Amino acid sequence: MLAALILAVGLQAAGSNELQHHPRGTGKVSLEAHLSSFVGADTIDCGTHTRAGGIPAEMVRSLECAQRARSAGKAFRIVQRGPGEDSDVAFGVLGRADGSVLWFDYDSGPCGGPLCPDRFETKPCAISEVAVVDEAGGYHTFRCGPAAGTDNVATFSSYVRAERWDFVITRETLNQTPLWAEAEDVPPLPVRRAMSIAARQLAGLVSDAERWRFAEVSLRPIGEPRHWVYVVDYSEPPPSPEGGLTSRLALLVLMDGTAVAPSRTPWPRH
Repeated sequence: MLAALILAVGLQAAGSNELQHHPRGTGKVSLEAHLSSFVGADTIDCGTHTRAGGIPAEMVRSLECAQRARSAGKAFRIVQRGPGEDSDVAFGVLGRADGSVLWFDYDSGPCGGPLCPDRFETKPCAISEVAVVDEAGGYHTFRCGPAAGTDNVATFSSYVRAERWDFVITRETLNQTPLWAEAEDVPPLPVRRAMSIAARQLAGLVSDAERWRFAEVSLRPIGEPRHWVYVVDYSEPPPSPEGGLTSRLALLVLMDGTAVAPSRTPWPRH
């Protein structure tokens, strides 16, 4: 199964894609209560996944379950949840019996502690916009966004100095790269060459590339027919400019020697 897979099923989102804030009182509302208020009790459970241990094959099966449920006019839910820094967080996909599909985002303590109301937000999100994304560090998460389209086969994300860097591989780009035949012992692009390409890209992305330490290089299968890409990981030595945790950056090098350029957005979003 792919390390990062975009499942596209050709559905279209309706309405604004901005998160909708749902009113609440000063008391806490459980995640289950929020979910039930949107999809009801008669709901197909398409899976609950942990934030730190999501398995791509199981996550893709959840999306396939959601598509089947929507086609049958049934409500469904997909949840990914786990502890945050100082609260419980969850996100995922909700489908109503009327065919509408929503992305939800939940935080039990958005103020950083137990003394504030929880936050539950939703926005329209077609199943075709939901991706299983390979994050830096080997984690896999669901994401709803424009990076998940029918022309995108994989997205790798890293969080670097208050930004999220998305490395998107499109089907057109991937099809232009050479295949690594099963009978060949050596890939089309040698590993040392891939590492050199990644090092040059790093120097163009950050002003202090000499401070970043090479961590590891791995090969990942992407798409059908199967193409292979190099994932070259770097870690920034402490301390980072903001203090606290240091950044980890995964760079992608295709078998034709192309270094995938990232799109950069502020993170966390405010």
